[in-house]
Amino acid sequence: MGRLQAASGLPFDPRDEAVVLDELAGTPRAFGVGVTALMQGSAAPGLFVVTEGVLREGAVSDLGRWFVHELLGPGQVFGSLDPAPSPVTVRAARPARAVLVTLDDVDELWRGRRRVARWLVRAQERRLLDARAIVHELAWLDVADRVRRRLERLAEVHGHPVPGGVRIDAPLTQEELAAMVGATRESVNRAVVAMVAQRRLRLEGRRYVLRPSLASVGEP
Repeated sequence: MGRLQAASGLPFDPRDEAVVLDELAGTPRAFGVGVTALMQGSAAPGLFVVTEGVLREGAVSDLGRWFVHELLGPGQVFGSLDPAPSPVTVRAARPARAVLVTLDDVDELWRGRRRVARWLVRAQERRLLDARAIVHELAWLDVADRVRRRLERLAEVHGHPVPGGVRIDAPLTQEELAAMVGATRESVNRAVVAMVAQRRLRLEGRRYVLRPSLASVGEP
């Protein structure tokens, strides 16, 4: 299944990953590539916990500008327990699975599986903290630093150790990376070229490989 501990940032014993997935109350959902899990402006049916695959979370402005919030992976959550209109659209970038958790499921977890309920609350809190960090980066950092920070976060969720670094094994174009950091493709390309020249990053086809000093996943 993957990377619940790294994705959530929670200090769990590795055995807790299986506990969370096995004991999580909710409805399993599967999404083929391109299938919409949640539509911007619609009411979320609940909170989704990603267990497999990659989902792209983003939003379109009134002027038609696309902003990619995240490439979601195992252990991350999206949606809401509040029926207010969703500010984002979430679609599968790769075949994906998730567990849909409703308020009734949360009640069940709190009565009998509080460890899992606490994990769920903290996983949602982690998403909120990440969102605030992104706001700060957009306000305070230049494009190069925003690109570096975003690649570091993607490596935490989708990274796999390879010789000389950590490869981000998620579908990611420069257009999408630009949409993640609120910049043009040209400025992101310059930042990527500079990181490659500084030997902080290398490209393997369409995959980004971060040097160990820039990634939180250890080198083999």
